[in-house]
Amino acid sequence: MTNKLALIVAVILGVLSVIGINAYVDKVRDSMRSPEDELTYLVAARDVEEGEVFTANDIKTASFRRETIDDALRGSHIKDRERQSILGARTRAKIREGQILQTHHFHRRTQLDSGPKFGKEHRAITIPVSRTIGVGGMLKPGDYIDLVVSLELTDDRGQPFPTTLTLFKSVMILATDTNTDPHAVTRVGYQTLTLRLTPPECNTLLHCLNQGASFHCLLVQEGTSPRPGYDPVTTDQIYREVKADLNRRK
Repeated sequence: MTNKLALIVAVILGVLSVIGINAYVDKVRDSMRSPEDELTYLVAARDVEEGEVFTANDIKTASFRRETIDDALRGSHIKDRERQSILGARTRAKIREGQILQTHHFHRRTQLDSGPKFGKEHRAITIPVSRTIGVGGMLKPGDYIDLVVSLELTDDRGQPFPTTLTLFKSVMILATDTNTDPHAVTRVGYQTLTLRLTPPECNTLLHCLNQGASFHCLLVQEGTSPRPGYDPVTTDQIYREVKADLNRRK
């Protein structure tokens, strides 16, 4: 019995010695580790879904071993001094809480993200649009549109004739409502468009609208060259085009 008790005590003392030695080694290792071995990185404060707008509340910091992170990220992480560059940016993919923020997580921001930019020869003008006029909610800042109007003109004899024509071509959209971010996801549509026009073009557009003209926006495919002319269409012109077919039906 005595021998068994002595054996148990010896085993317990051995285990405690091992634990003590490991704790001492860890303490020495921690004391030898330089504070420079760890760096603070920007990480997500929550799970952020794709397409969300990133805000200051979505950022927190965490410390990681320098050599491990540097080898893994290869400089693609967002530095603390670059924090402002991702505020208001839209995410390209889901970011998990605690995940280090990297450049590929965000859409590149354009000049339009910080407000409409246009030359001194242009002006910004806002017009109201319906869902139909505004191409069903498909338009976004940075897109180009043709502006087609329908109005009643007067000929040289003083006779009125209704006409539809392309008033302006390749007009840049500066904003949809108050949104100037081309990456913003519009879920409820928009009621106004802010366009970039020259002062004479602004006057022409306003005159047409004040005369009761109706208009539509035509989304222009990127890289499309504008056609010359106004492409006017009148009732008489349409009648002449279909006159032969109408006569055959009689």
